Amino acid sequence: MLGNNPTPEQISNIYEKYGLKDLLKSDGTPNPNKFGAFIVTEGYTTENNGIKKSPFVKHVKDPSEEQIDLIKRSLSIGTGKDKQAPDIDTWDWYNPIDWIFGAEDIFKASIYIPISNNQLSAVTGANQHIDYDEAMTLE
Repeated sequence: MLGNNPTPEQISNIYEKYGLKDLLKSDGTPNPNKFGAFIVTEGYTTENNGIKKSPFVKHVKDPSEEQIDLIKRSLSIGTGKDKQAPDIDTWDWYNPIDWIFGAEDIFKASIYIPISNNQLSAVTGANQHIDYDEAMTLE
């Protein structure tokens, strides 16, 4: 029991015990080098895109047409008439090949997109062109 006034050493020992030492500064506030702001969204993909087994990646057992269309749009390459969408083999009960070989598995997970206050990233992301000196000032 620590009591009402734990010593800095006791607090440090608790941080160490629970694996928080790197996440918090010595005064107990979050270490800004270890935290950041993110936009979190749902992402889908197929087994052919390097999925690694993780408790955070979920198998979609019966994907909807909207989910499959979203994956096709997201994995498409090219633009206009040169645009090519991948062929995603989904399960069809009347397709004998699916009975033998199965179909592609669909997975979903959270995607974390970091939010940055870097003005240069905003300028280049907006496809604007600026000179080197101005870019260094924004960086």
